[in-house]
Amino acid sequence: LIPQNGFAADCRLYDGSTQYPNTGQYLNEIKKILIYMQPNVLLSEYKYPKEVIKPLLNVLPFSPNIQYLEIPKMEGIDTYELIHPFIKNNFSLKHLFIEGEKTKYFPEFISLLEHNTDSKLNGHSFKKTNMGRTELDLLYKYCVKKKIQSLGFHKAIKDESMDYFYNTFLMPELFDSLYILNLSNNTNIDVRKLLPKLRQVSYLSLNNCRLEICDVLSYASSMTQIKCIDLSQNNCNSTFNKTLFSTLRFSPSFDTLIIDDVSFKSNCIIPFFSFIFSRFEHGLRLSVASLITTDEIWTQLFDFLSTSSFRSLVS
Repeated sequence: LIPQNGFAADCRLYDGSTQYPNTGQYLNEIKKILIYMQPNVLLSEYKYPKEVIKPLLNVLPFSPNIQYLEIPKMEGIDTYELIHPFIKNNFSLKHLFIEGEKTKYFPEFISLLEHNTDSKLNGHSFKKTNMGRTELDLLYKYCVKKKIQSLGFHKAIKDESMDYFYNTFLMPELFDSLYILNLSNNTNIDVRKLLPKLRQVSYLSLNNCRLEICDVLSYASSMTQIKCIDLSQNNCNSTFNKTLFSTLRFSPSFDTLIIDDVSFKSNCIIPFFSFIFSRFEHGLRLSVASLITTDEIWTQLFDFLSTSSFRSLVS
């Protein structure tokens, strides 16, 4: 057997270089990936992603250090058609991110993954895929069978299919294995329908979803296994009503809240932090980088923090 290491990948890269045009444009970029044993490869960051993709996929079976691969939308390339000969192989990839609308090859893509007994994939992300009921059904069956642990949907589902996503895709059987759900950059999220379905999720991202962060937290009490919620780039224009302020409680497992780049209305920021500090006495990792508010409100916040008796801020 040929060993799965950087040397074997390098040999395969050069052996196959004659079948690809313009090798000078991509060869060094792929060599750097192999030499430096990069675990995360984002092709959108490369100068020639269209030239890199095929030879890179060809050496994946010999590149155990590559754990995450992100494939951007590339003009004139059907990624689902391009990738299907390679996903029959044994490879060490753990997470695959694909941008681009579904094509007629999407069902075959899912089927090949489902029947690849050597696949180590445990996570998938989709961006601008335009999924409907058929694609969600195929994906659900695959995720349950292969015990997928992480999923990301980024403007990947048709608006008219969102209720189907809430009611039919997010079924309890899916969460026997799934514990990470990334829904960042979606602007069609209904938290009232979504969060009660996510009782078993540990990590949830709703980054940049045009949501009211207090609305999200109001429904987060049903998430019994939640550990971390990312609400960055959303808004805080309203506060909790008196009933919620006095009764809302979170799971003890919930210990990390990320609210970077949140836009705070002036009358909301102090009541919000007062509420948060009253609910996380078990400990809180809080990220508040680049909050969007006025200098005056920043001053009020620092004054509040300096006099707060909250002593459970972990980081």
